[in-house]
Formats: sequence, structure tokens, C-alpha cells
Amino acid sequence: RDQPPPVSQVVPDAPAERRLVGDEEQISGTPQQVAEQIVEQCRGTGAGHFLAYLFGGYTRAQVTRSYELWRQVIPILRRAHVEA
Repeated sequence: RDQPPPVSQVVPDAPAERRLVGDEEQISGTPQQVAEQIVEQCRGTGAGHFLAYLFGGYTRAQVTRSYELWRQVIPILRRAHVEA
């Protein structure tokens, strides 16, 4: 499976507070890629739940777009079978 590029490459002008988290601790990509990464992490750790958050410093339009993309991720996650 193709890995999406690190967030620092996708958003090189990200606010400084967003760069406090390393690329290995972030998930990015298309809705399908994001869902696959979440499922992979949940299966690898045995987690049945996860926490998603958006750092500050974004415009209203960017936050709105983020939520629009999450609406595409959620159905994929619901179809995944992860045993906790």
C-alpha cells in the first residue's frame, strides 16, 4: 500500500504548534488512506477506539474541509472489523 507523504511535506507552512507532533504520530492522506492507517493502528495495538483532534491555527474553511473529509472516513471505519 502506498504511504501518503509526511504531513510536513503536505503542509509545509503548518502552524508551529502543529509541528510539535512528529510525522510518525500523525495520520494524513485521502479518506481511504486515513481510514486504513487508523484500522492498522487499532489492530496493531488492540485498541477499539481512537482519539482524533485538529490543532489550532486553521481558518474556518480549513476546519470545515477537515470535517467534510472526516465524514468520508467514518463510514469506512464503521465497516472495518477491529477486535479490541
